[in-house]
Amino acid sequence: MKKISMLLMLLLASVFILAACSGGSTESSGESNGESSGASSSGESSNSEETIKLRVGSGVTQEHFSYQSFFNAWMERVEEETNVEFELHLGGSLISMGQGFEALNDGLVDVVMPLYPLYDTQRFPLSEVSMLPVVDTTVNAASKAYADIVFGNVDIVDGKNYQELEFGDRDLKLWPAPTTEAYSMSFANGQPTSMDDISGLSMRTPGRVLEIFSREIGVNPVSLPATEAYDALSRGAIDGIYFSISDWSSYGLDELFDYTIRGANLGYFSHIFGMTQQTWDSLPADVQDVMERVTHELIMSDQTYQTFRDLEEKDLTANAEVGGVVEHISDQPQDIQDDVSSAMVNTWLEWIRINEENGVPGREIAKIWRDLIIEYGGDVPQEIHNLE
Repeated sequence: MKKISMLLMLLLASVFILAACSGGSTESSGESNGESSGASSSGESSNSEETIKLRVGSGVTQEHFSYQSFFNAWMERVEEETNVEFELHLGGSLISMGQGFEALNDGLVDVVMPLYPLYDTQRFPLSEVSMLPVVDTTVNAASKAYADIVFGNVDIVDGKNYQELEFGDRDLKLWPAPTTEAYSMSFANGQPTSMDDISGLSMRTPGRVLEIFSREIGVNPVSLPATEAYDALSRGAIDGIYFSISDWSSYGLDELFDYTIRGANLGYFSHIFGMTQQTWDSLPADVQDVMERVTHELIMSDQTYQTFRDLEEKDLTANAEVGGVVEHISDQPQDIQDDVSSAMVNTWLEWIRINEENGVPGREIAKIWRDLIIEYGGDVPQEIHNLE
């Protein structure tokens, strides 16, 4: 009997010990209030430690200036301040340049960095306003001016802002990223000494605005993705290229140019990035807040643009080592200065005319771009000051 009593006592003791142990481990972070965590939180704040994984797709690599100056820092900040983890598929491994919108709609990736609306001006005609030529302007000023437009801080026509006019029915959540540095003219076959040397050349152009400019100065525009520029220059298929100096090394171009004319700021290639509205709505509110805040802070940060200066210095040094020469537009023969200056003005006017004829408010957004560039410390050709 004593043995049976002792056995019962041991069994009861074991039950109490097990119950006590299990009572300290059943509560997990994010489950105590009965709410789910992660991307299914539908905009509600969540302190859950459950990781939200977002797939990032891009046609460029992390060596691209947009990642070195902005996207790497953006992702690092978001990961540090939230429970988001980014899974990177870069360098065209999942999506090619210019295919970002389709990749989002097809659910191939969650975020595209960057998106290139300038590669599809039929669908996104207003986006190329940043390519209108300006003078005495920095990438800081151009990026902040473009950010104001993308953030929707200004109405363009009929009370609608840029995103409503350009992307209104596409259910996307979009942010601005820094533009490139100003585009310069680079030549692979020696220094032009007059407009006769430039007229008739074939130059790679990134879009419609520089196609207009090219025709104004007698150049044959060749539309090519940046990824094909190295091969085209190496084979002699084109004579030169319009490109930003700080982006040369991203494509191996720093070793190919004999001569570059800078100072005639032939546009700032603009980028955006983002996700579908459905993905955005699925994120907790605290994650959304961090993404919004970090975007604004990095766009306004001087450190973001110091990266451009560092990259430009590096590329100029590399180009000089292979005999390349870079000179300002003010150092060019007078006929080059005059023709380039006239072409810059005519490019604005022709771009406005084409858009207005197509029912796009080109004049209104051009004036907004002009005013924002001046507001942020840049300038435009004198004739454009008087544009009404």
